[in-house]
Amino acid sequence: MISMLLQLFRGQPESYSKGAPAIAFAGGGTGGHLFPAIALAEEVRRHWPTSRMSFFCTKRPIDQNILSRTKFAFQPMTAPRWVGFSGLLNGFVPESWAAFRQAYAEVKAFGPDLVVGVGGYGSVPTVLAAKALGIPIVLLEQNARVGTANQFLARFAHLVCCQWREAVPHIPGGVFTGNPIRSLQRDTTARARLSLDPARPTLGILGGSLGAHAINEFFRAHADRMRGWNVLHATGSADWARVDGAYRFNRVPSWVTPFCDKMDLFYGAADLVVCRAGGTTIAEATALGVPLVLVPLPTSAHGHQEANAKAAEKAGAAWHLPEPVLGGMAFEKLEHLIRDRAALARMGSAGCELGNGVAARVVMRKLEGVLQGV
Repeated sequence: MISMLLQLFRGQPESYSKGAPAIAFAGGGTGGHLFPAIALAEEVRRHWPTSRMSFFCTKRPIDQNILSRTKFAFQPMTAPRWVGFSGLLNGFVPESWAAFRQAYAEVKAFGPDLVVGVGGYGSVPTVLAAKALGIPIVLLEQNARVGTANQFLARFAHLVCCQWREAVPHIPGGVFTGNPIRSLQRDTTARARLSLDPARPTLGILGGSLGAHAINEFFRAHADRMRGWNVLHATGSADWARVDGAYRFNRVPSWVTPFCDKMDLFYGAADLVVCRAGGTTIAEATALGVPLVLVPLPTSAHGHQEANAKAAEKAGAAWHLPEPVLGGMAFEKLEHLIRDRAALARMGSAGCELGNGVAARVVMRKLEGVLQGV
């Protein structure tokens, strides 16, 4: 094991001279980390049809839920989360060592030519194992304010592909590429397919993969003022019944679901979307020209979502609405905005400039350059 540690600090990548590469994706834990990696993997597969790829993901249920719907292999990995210096006394060090040993063995057995860290604590053991094995490393950074894990791992990486220009000066090896996104199109028949009146303004409400209780309660409380709209609402499982019941009671034309995996329909139907400010959500919506109202998660690590929301608002693609000010005045502004066609058009246009629908291709070319030693 001492040799593994020595390799961690001395490991140097070898030049790549093969055909289709083998690529390992490190990390997960949220859809915001996994969806860009899947989009990138799909682009790699288009470019190199015979490439081997595997996801070294976390053990959180959402990882298996998302990755089991793809054609990619995945291996759940142990990845202890840093909880402050008190964690040093409660098993963090031995758990981290065990996680590194597991990652070292699994990565060595898979034999990748390149490891892509997708961000978050779940990526750390596998990226460190790649460094120890002398495997080139590329990181994906989805936030305007660089994440702690990537800030630590960047010293071992060839480059860090950043969604936001604001992040590039703050991380070694940072390059602006945009965030790889799934292949999505706004379905122009969406309202008809969802049995919604095409003449009504349509609001989309998206709480992320686990829902957003404060956002759900905000709209549940104002359901009596939403009868003139169509509403699409992905609530998460915990609040689904309460929110759906409120819309039904107030006769709001609505399509309510615990989790939405039909984003072409969702974005196609919506004139305006209210959502959290995760980097991947913003990347997908802006690339399609969807105007946004961003309500950052107040507990997001190091204020990542607040920084994303401010950056998107500065670009003109979004309205940054902090969760503490959700209330009557915010709803009045929302009522005005959803009927202001000119404002929505300006936001959508700004979003198209901010988003990057070809980011997966851009990042794939960066991977190709690293593999070729460029």
